[in-house]
Amino acid sequence: MKNITDSSIRFSVITEGSLIQTGFLDASLNEPTQHIPYTPVNMYVVQEVEAASIGDILVAERSGEDLIVTLRSLEDSQPHLALKNFFAHNGQLHQITQDGEFIRSLSAQDNPQQGQITFSAQPLGHIEQQPLSQALSMLHEVSLSEANDAASQPAMMAMAFLMQDEAPKNHSRP
Repeated sequence: MKNITDSSIRFSVITEGSLIQTGFLDASLNEPTQHIPYTPVNMYVVQEVEAASIGDILVAERSGEDLIVTLRSLEDSQPHLALKNFFAHNGQLHQITQDGEFIRSLSAQDNPQQGQITFSAQPLGHIEQQPLSQALSMLHEVSLSEANDAASQPAMMAMAFLMQDEAPKNHSRP
């Protein structure tokens, strides 16, 4: 098992079956805070949590309407991830566990007060998981293929992975 101070957590944003952005919270990188606007139609997912609990690795805090997520090892330095307007939109943060289960780790509705927030694993029902099953499968595959290469990835790089389950309606392809 990795030392918690050497932690690297993958963070992804998914919209309507497409992975639109991915990056890492990495203790070995000296990156500035990553500011991401929270959009209710998108899903925000953390992966590769190698501890018994996400709370062993990450610290979450409500600051105004924003969710600030920091690696526990860097708690005293600047935050690594700020989800802007997370609480204004009743946001949710999800996680793919080590055994591949998709759970809700944090919900704005459960944390109305300012300050530190406790993560809580909440299993999702079958109906909630169904629409994003392809995107979640893709996240799992990307995670596995890059497991040994996390430190070389720049924080929050834009990804061009789009699901090809449906041809564009008004465009023809050669």
